[in-house]
Amino acid sequence: MSEAGLAMLRIVAGMAVATLHGWHKVVDGWQYLTAGAEWPLLHDTVQLGFPLPVLFAALAAFSQLVGGLLLATGACTRIAAFLVGSTMVTALVFNLQSGGPDAQLAGLYALVTGTFVLAGGGRWSVDRHLVR
Repeated sequence: MSEAGLAMLRIVAGMAVATLHGWHKVVDGWQYLTAGAEWPLLHDTVQLGFPLPVLFAALAAFSQLVGGLLLATGACTRIAAFLVGSTMVTALVFNLQSGGPDAQLAGLYALVTGTFVLAGGGRWSVDRHLVR
């Protein structure tokens, strides 16, 4: 039963990160690069003081979309969870510094992804079937 709970948490969290957070950031980044549209993630990245902010914003968006999908399927789970978790810790710091509204959400995602960095994908994951 605990494997089912971990699988459900991994799938739901991964899909939520990919669809609710990663997808629109990738689309916004594409529109920024092709049409000069506003990209809120780039603004946040500049505000955090990252060097090469376009690169780091693109990496964050990519890690949330692709990392979320990998987490959901349980493929390269520990690596995907680490990448997603890293962006969530950065989002947590940003929200705490700026008074943003998403500190709790970013902290919760960081906690969940940290769990999968330590635990791996579990029995019902692509990883489990690849190591046989």
